Amino acid sequence: MIKGKAWMKRLRRDSSAEETNTSDDVIRGDIQLLRDFYANREGKIVDSLPVSGNTVQRENVLDVIIVGAGWSGISAAMTLQSKGITNFRILEARDYVGGRSRTIYETFDGEDIPIDIGSTWIHGGKDNPIYEIATIVGGIPTAESKFTELVYLENNGGPLLPENQTKPYLDKLFVNGFMSYQEKIQESKNKDESLQCTVDRYIDTLSNNLEKEVAINCIKNDVELEYSAPLDQLSLKWWDDDSNVGGDPDLFLPEGYSPLIEAYAAPILDKIVTEAIVTKIDYRQSIIKCMYSKLGCDSEFALKSKKIIVTVPLGVLKAESIKFVPQLPRRTRRSIQGLGMGRMNKIFMFWNEVFWPPDIELFSDVVQRDFNFQFFNPILRGGKPMLFAFFTGSEVEDIIENRAYFEQKVTATAMVSLRNMFGSDIKDPEKVIVTNWNNDEFSFGTYSFNKVRSSGKKAREQLAVPIRRKGLFLAGEACSSKYFQTTHGAYLSGISSAEKVVKSLSKDTN
Repeated sequence: MIKGKAWMKRLRRDSSAEETNTSDDVIRGDIQLLRDFYANREGKIVDSLPVSGNTVQRENVLDVIIVGAGWSGISAAMTLQSKGITNFRILEARDYVGGRSRTIYETFDGEDIPIDIGSTWIHGGKDNPIYEIATIVGGIPTAESKFTELVYLENNGGPLLPENQTKPYLDKLFVNGFMSYQEKIQESKNKDESLQCTVDRYIDTLSNNLEKEVAINCIKNDVELEYSAPLDQLSLKWWDDDSNVGGDPDLFLPEGYSPLIEAYAAPILDKIVTEAIVTKIDYRQSIIKCMYSKLGCDSEFALKSKKIIVTVPLGVLKAESIKFVPQLPRRTRRSIQGLGMGRMNKIFMFWNEVFWPPDIELFSDVVQRDFNFQFFNPILRGGKPMLFAFFTGSEVEDIIENRAYFEQKVTATAMVSLRNMFGSDIKDPEKVIVTNWNNDEFSFGTYSFNKVRSSGKKAREQLAVPIRRKGLFLAGEACSSKYFQTTHGAYLSGISSAEKVVKSLSKDTN
């Protein structure tokens, strides 16, 4: 999934870190195209759109092929279209538009309930370019997330503190405590090491066991879950080397992310070929040959183009699911292997009655288990009566191949946590849905992170460098040095790659 980077609640609300507004000059092309498209329509698109078909009208040579119809692929296409380049196609392996921004609908108690199995928030609210898209297409409800929070003690000990005292206490341990401590270590260390080492040192500075337990819980929620990686894999020097996009409250999408990206993609739907799995890209010559297969078809198909933009997730590049001929340059391969791919997931749980505080958004307890959960209550922001939780843990990799056992184990552990917080008599959920992005062949994980001994920003900048006579371009959240892991990072990366393609095509013509 791509999160929209809304999860680091304490830092995002209070930090004086850099806030970067997106320049109108950068986004004018796709935004103007979108405005013109909806100005010429009688109504706004809010329902799910049919994705343009599974056949390609084959011109001899396309100007551009785009691989992937997530945020970066669609923004690249919109930018090309706005510049008058219309001879392109998008090849998407899935049967829908959106990639890791995906809303599914589950029937519960006679109602179809939208569930975002991937992206969840628009971080930075109205300062985020994704929000501008939502305002143009219309019909996309949003709600501000305040991230009110309670932390519960073990052994049914109830909340650590009342809600109005929880944030100041957690800030003392995390923002003023851990973050300040680790920043000093970052500055003093010449060699990189895992963030776990610094966490261990910080915990040792705390005076009592309760503070230590709460601090560990806080760090796991705001670092491991935020960055989708174990502490022992995160780089001390580069783990948080990202930027904010504005300072407005984060926005929750009660109806989900899919209606938003589907509406954004509407002007170029006829360019998208779904269930088209790219297997090989031959870029030895000035005319690039892209081979792909179709689900349910034994034949292999080919498209030719002058340029190609590859927007597949980092996990797909790491798995070498696409064969590049020649192989990608060594500097690019080193960047791909030097970055990590996150392994976090979500669980959605439905009941017929609400047993949790309806006016609190976030719940967790201080007990250390095989899985680390943080529960979110969507009722407060216009969502439906359920809880969902983000989780990661040491046992995920061991059991993820067995889907049934994976869901059973995750659900059982989540219920242990909920019963510790809200009482042993609460019933099992009526319905459970557990995501499995780690095993998804078109993502192999959630989003990228800066792992130990990576070069951080340099690795991401290197991924975005055009390859071989500026014929092959990579894009996506992993290519964003400022906004990696986010929908707006993927979106801006797609625009940037398309701008480079436009310039390259212009030079080739002259």
